[in-house]
Amino acid sequence: MKFYESLNFSALKHSYIYKFLFIAFIGTHIPLVASIAYILYSPVDQINKYLMLLLILGFTVVALIVTVILGKKLLKPVKLASMAMDQFKETLQIMPLPIHYQDEIGQLLLNIDLTLNQVKQLSEEKQNYASLITHDLRSPITSIVGIAELIKESDELDEIYEFTDMISNSGNQSLTLINETMQLIKSTHFNIEVGEKKSTNAKKFIAGEIASLAGSNLLKKINFSIAIDPELSIWVQPRLFSHVVQNLLNNAIKYSHENGLVKISAIEKEEYCEISIKDQGIGFDPEKEDILFDKFTSAKRKGTQNEPTTGLGLYLTKLLIEKHQGQIKAHSEGKDKGAIFTIHIPKEKTIG
Repeated sequence: MKFYESLNFSALKHSYIYKFLFIAFIGTHIPLVASIAYILYSPVDQINKYLMLLLILGFTVVALIVTVILGKKLLKPVKLASMAMDQFKETLQIMPLPIHYQDEIGQLLLNIDLTLNQVKQLSEEKQNYASLITHDLRSPITSIVGIAELIKESDELDEIYEFTDMISNSGNQSLTLINETMQLIKSTHFNIEVGEKKSTNAKKFIAGEIASLAGSNLLKKINFSIAIDPELSIWVQPRLFSHVVQNLLNNAIKYSHENGLVKISAIEKEEYCEISIKDQGIGFDPEKEDILFDKFTSAKRKGTQNEPTTGLGLYLTKLLIEKHQGQIKAHSEGKDKGAIFTIHIPKEKTIG
């Protein structure tokens, strides 16, 4: 790369072809310069035509070798681009490329770098959303299993009908999630467009999400308190924001004790709406607030009834909130002092 960099001066820096012509010029003129030097510095009566012919042939070979060597050096950026492509195919890792050059090769390196980063981002996004759907499928399936166990123990026909309705709802929820997974796999990107967001009544939306978790809440019987202005609206992509709320509510159930209380509140501020979900559960170490949203976080724990966890839920929740151009924070006073998750979602007028 050093030789290529040394040619990035004056008119040559804007054209890769000019760089090749410069090398060709050097190669073709080495024999000529050698011949002229021989003629100029040799007495006229001592010039030997055979020696001059050998000199021209010799310097032609030298010129050929020099041209080949310099040509290979000039091809270093192309080889670097090829190596970057090969490395990405094998490891999905992106090799740093020099993208500041102004000729055709510089443009090629820039395009390769942008393309590889876009492909990697798309791959990571698809993996994240597939993980999201897989993670969310656990809730309805767990509900179905739990309700089935309760049916076995029940002798009341009305109660059994109620349980079967819950199973039907959980099954439909699972089918919806599977269909969404297929749509996500077919998608080319996961950016939330402005047209996909809707002004959604916050209280009705959250109440609906709580109702959908009735099966998951059968054993613990967690109580929910909603303190939200009936007129308050949030600007969200409903399908994706449903994942956010359901995951936070599921966590509140998972980490709360039987008959616990979960408080959901929302207020409108100047540029955003603030939604808080507060439980009275086992809480967490305040020092782990920063790593709580990491992928496969080391802060993951089992629920109060040994419910399993993947360490993905809060990571995916944060990802979806950021897609809404929002933020999420978590806070706890410590062990057995509950936890509060606060979401900031920009209002419609603040989104470009």
